[in-house]
Amino acid sequence: AQNEKEKKGRWLVGGQVAPAYSVTRASHSEQYASTMLNSSSDTPVELGGGVSVEYKTSKRWSLQSGVYYSGLEQKSGNSGYSGGRKEYAFSDQGAAYFNASVNIDARTSNMMMNSASGVIEFSGIPSGIVLGTSLEDKSLSSAVVVSEAQFIQNFEYIEIPLYLRYTLIDSRFDVEMMGGFSSNLLVGNQTFMDSGDGKSRVGKTKDMEALNYSGTLGIGFRYDLSKHISLNLEPRIKYYLNSLSNNSSVSYKPYSIGVFTGVSYEF
Repeated sequence: AQNEKEKKGRWLVGGQVAPAYSVTRASHSEQYASTMLNSSSDTPVELGGGVSVEYKTSKRWSLQSGVYYSGLEQKSGNSGYSGGRKEYAFSDQGAAYFNASVNIDARTSNMMMNSASGVIEFSGIPSGIVLGTSLEDKSLSSAVVVSEAQFIQNFEYIEIPLYLRYTLIDSRFDVEMMGGFSSNLLVGNQTFMDSGDGKSRVGKTKDMEALNYSGTLGIGFRYDLSKHISLNLEPRIKYYLNSLSNNSSVSYKPYSIGVFTGVSYEF
């Protein structure tokens, strides 16, 4: 009777949360990079998580899916400092110690600027920002940023994963290997400007893919609290298989490292 019970599939449902640290991995065309904002090394830890559903096909193997939320944040800004001192430069568009070029639509006042993850599209000229331009350019269609400001791009995703899990150690304290792929649906795309006047929403990032795919590898530790309830701890690394931007001049494929913790219930 015990052998027959072990042959039957089992279902596990759980919830997990995870702090995740993202690392920028990007490349750009030479022309695009020449007028691009510098990426900040200050990458915040984002909080994600979701609900998982797992089906154990045997004692060792199982399939896992669910619905997860994850976030990415990219900070950019030209620093007027180099080697511990401020350096000023001059361009044919005006005097500026920031060299990020800005394109402005004279009809709509929409402003665009290149960043590591793609072109930032502003909903208008942000309040408090100072631009430098040539006196001959009356339309202000081309300029450079003069004032000091940092731009924060936030991306939010809903993930639907399909993972394969294998139990290396089967006891009260299980050790598992896991890996698989996720479909990631973009549900949030916002850009903020942080300046001396505070933080304000100024637009979004153009040309972001609505759907992309990622791969995940990890190791799981599971401790049985009772016959049906267990605690989970899973360090994972996730890497995007395609660029998050469909701009031909940008290849933006960050990867993230997270530690998922949660509780699962076995039926």
